[in-house]
Amino acid sequence: LQVQATVQETFGKQPSKAVNPDEAVAIGAAIQGAVLAGDVTDVLLLDVTPLSLGIETLGGVMTKGGN
Repeated sequence: LQVQATVQETFGKQPSKAVNPDEAVAIGAAIQGAVLAGDVTDVLLLDVTPLSLGIETLGGVMTKGGN
């Protein structure tokens, strides 16, 4: 609730609770994946927070992809 209060103080209005945060992250990850795969070329990503991207391999081990 402290984050919501800070947002309200900063922007002067109540933050929207209509967006599902899990869906927002999933959509962002899908767009990022499409950009990295070269399937989307008309998107400019600004202020991207780097996250580890990996796949689960045999034995449940995560293999990190990317850089």
